[in-house]
Amino acid sequence: MANPTMTFDLARLERFRQARNEARAADQDSFEFDGHPFLVRYADYLIEYLDDNIRRIVRETVQEAGNA
Repeated sequence: MANPTMTFDLARLERFRQARNEARAADQDSFEFDGHPFLVRYADYLIEYLDDNIRRIVRETVQEAGNA
């Protein structure tokens, strides 16, 4: 059985966003990304959540490295 867990970095998130945008432009309700199906509306929420949190983690990591 394939692993249902996905990890994201900024580059993968951008590819995911592009796949969502292409599906939206084609007036599709869903799309496939890296072999996993996604609903466009769910992807909207996932992108917002991941974008906020990945950028926060990167910012905190840079700040911690600066304090070391």
